[in-house]
Amino acid sequence: MIWDPARSNVLTTHVKIGEGPLKSGETVLSEGIVIHEGAHASDFVVVYQDLRPATIPSLRVVAKLIEGTIDGFLARI
Repeated sequence: MIWDPARSNVLTTHVKIGEGPLKSGETVLSEGIVIHEGAHASDFVVVYQDLRPATIPSLRVVAKLIEGTIDGFLARI
């Protein structure tokens, strides 16, 4: 979870998680998340694909970038 539910109106409504091989045989992860932000009645889809398991520790940084982008968008509407 990226957003702190105690301080946010963002709720995850749907999640699709995938795991599978590339043509090289390397296993990668993919995920799609639908979130709803209640204060603005806005829905967003966040997707990443071909994440290699070794890079999972870096996902928190990417998640913060996604969070910042959506928060910046919401600040303008």
